[in-house]
Amino acid sequence: MPKPGQFEESREQVRKDFIETKSGELMQDAANKLSEDATKEQSLANAARKSGYSLKTTPDFKIDESPATDITDMNTFNAIAFELESGLVSKPIEMSGTTAILQVKARSPFDENAFAEEKDALYSQMLSSLQATYVDDYYRLFREELEESGKIRINPQVFEQVERYF
Repeated sequence: MPKPGQFEESREQVRKDFIETKSGELMQDAANKLSEDATKEQSLANAARKSGYSLKTTPDFKIDESPATDITDMNTFNAIAFELESGLVSKPIEMSGTTAILQVKARSPFDENAFAEEKDALYSQMLSSLQATYVDDYYRLFREELEESGKIRINPQVFEQVERYF
């Protein structure tokens, strides 16, 4: 019959859990304070410097690019970065065990000339992707219909052999 665990047996795990929880709370509090201070000063750099935090400036990036290798949740970070007005400071952003606060320094305007140069290539790329998806779906549905009606029988081993060559 199982017996209730003794505190001494669980002490180290309880200690680790407490430290992890408490450090997360302290980090969240510090991030909130830094965000508030930066908003008041209208400068994340000044608020970070006064609080003793490091500051990282990312190079210019597009919405579908990772701004830095240590940003663990590119989609969340980029969504906020591209919604935030230039000069404003974000609330703390939770990303896989770390917290970030950002301030958009500048935003490049949409480049009509660059888009005009790439428009045809982008159109072709999107069209090819859509056509491939359509053909794959059509082939899959057609094959399933033929299998269900008993008109064909698929031998998976043959498919595996053919796929090795392509």
